[in-house]
Amino acid sequence: MQSIREIFKINTVEELNAARDQFEQEINTKTEPLVAKLEQNILSSDVVSIEQHMAYVEAWRARLVKYHALASAFTDHAKDSTFLAGKRIR
Repeated sequence: MQSIREIFKINTVEELNAARDQFEQEINTKTEPLVAKLEQNILSSDVVSIEQHMAYVEAWRARLVKYHALASAFTDHAKDSTFLAGKRIR
């Protein structure tokens, strides 16, 4: 999933579940470098190292905002009346 438009084209519970699973896998793969960097223990007194770490993490802000928007679109679209019948069957 690269756009909210793609999400709103989903019309069945099966498509929604498949797209959600794919999105979750993609998001985990895409954010692995950030997670690894955040897990690093920065105990250095070297200001340059600390600033580089901060800059790297900050550089992810725009991507994370996009990922959050896509996740929110999934949540909102899943609440749509299109999927109510599928929810009642389960």
